[in-house]
Amino acid sequence: MAEGRSRSLPPVLRAPRGRTGRRRSLTLGLATQLQQAVGSDVAAAGQVRYYCPLSSRRLYSVDVAALADPGGEAAETVADLGPKPMADGLESDDKGRVYGGDLEYNAIWRRTPDGVIETLAQGRDLVWVDTLSVASDRLLYAIANQLNRQPDFHESHDLRRKPYLLLRVPIDAGPVRLR
Repeated sequence: MAEGRSRSLPPVLRAPRGRTGRRRSLTLGLATQLQQAVGSDVAAAGQVRYYCPLSSRRLYSVDVAALADPGGEAAETVADLGPKPMADGLESDDKGRVYGGDLEYNAIWRRTPDGVIETLAQGRDLVWVDTLSVASDRLLYAIANQLNRQPDFHESHDLRRKPYLLLRVPIDAGPVRLR
């Protein structure tokens, strides 16, 4: 995480206020590893798959060959790569770096192969960045989908602001090419 960030509950996770002005409780469920991993991506050369349970703060990897082998022991190849910002979608590039949207701080982050988390872009319009893609033009594309502003979370009031953003960030790397 970027230095200087507050450890208080970020606005995106604060319970919405009901009509009375009181905060309603907000329950976030976490998916189980592998079976319901929401964020996942195949790394360079297709040897490792990165994944994270829904909106978790931990990044994992698993060996792709072990996943493909019906008699293999994929669970034995799972590696806990440590903390990361809360994100749904993941993407990786041909240099072995992993990308995600930071849902709590309206940002896009990158994890280097040595485990360093870097903030690539941040701004108040980068609300719930998800669906990331590295393209051959050496840019990272992402969508700010404003999921947390949908009517289901605000007593049927749609708080999303148009136009929705499609972002592109230069990253000096290309997409993973599977053989």
